[in-house]
Amino acid sequence: MTLEYDKKNKTHTIDEKLLSRGLKEIITKHNSHIILEGHFIPRIFGFKPKRVFVLRCHPRKIIDRLKERNYSKRKIAENVASEILDFCLKDAIKVFGRTKIFEIDNSKNRPNLMASMILSMLDGKIQKKSKHIDWISTLEKEESLQEILEYIEN
Repeated sequence: MTLEYDKKNKTHTIDEKLLSRGLKEIITKHNSHIILEGHFIPRIFGFKPKRVFVLRCHPRKIIDRLKERNYSKRKIAENVASEILDFCLKDAIKVFGRTKIFEIDNSKNRPNLMASMILSMLDGKIQKKSKHIDWISTLEKEESLQEILEYIEN
């Protein structure tokens, strides 16, 4: 479902229309909870979900994870900047509305644990309140904001 490979950014460009049609078909066939992951979901989703979970990650953890995956420094910096500036959160709020959004700090959790927790929340087995995750304030408290901003700049 990709249109091309962007050599400069070392990433694939997805066919949003094709992906949206395919997801809609899958979701229509199943009468259960479905978890979709990706920063592009607000741009391709053609209908309104009951709940939207935005997984957040500490900027330092993003750097560590993406270095392990051999991402370029530029791509890591873009991801860290997006997280600090709440890019995915703002995109989700714009498309789905604030009342449906639930932020979860995913800095320490594995994907299967996150999926289980989200499904438990959707089934009403776990009751949690969403609170805004503010990485700038967190980094200021940790006295590492300047260091992270310099990483992004360089």
